[in-house]
Amino acid sequence: MIPNDDEKDDVPQHLTPVIASREFTTGDGKSVLLEIHQPERDPLPNGSWQCRITITEDSEPDGHLAFGEDTVQALVLALHLARINLGVYESILGPLHLFGEPAGEDFALRWTDPFDSV
Repeated sequence: MIPNDDEKDDVPQHLTPVIASREFTTGDGKSVLLEIHQPERDPLPNGSWQCRITITEDSEPDGHLAFGEDTVQALVLALHLARINLGVYESILGPLHLFGEPAGEDFALRWTDPFDSV
């Protein structure tokens, strides 16, 4: 498991439902599971929205929160946060693979606009 830092929080007992997940593997076959949870209201007074990602390696979940002004912004920022944190895992565990192929620097989480070429 990646060591804690000030920007991480422990995974709470109550989690919103997982709305998407992706399983990566390391070169030696270990599983690294990314889960994206349903955005929810930030519990702080006048809070906006938060979206949790959980990355699990060796059965130890590692939780992170992204915040946004609405659910879409919180979800988009959670995807950015996932890419950053998967990069940390990759620097420690070695290259991550998706569907048997190297996941690449964006871990197949970057949106490519189909209208860019129009």
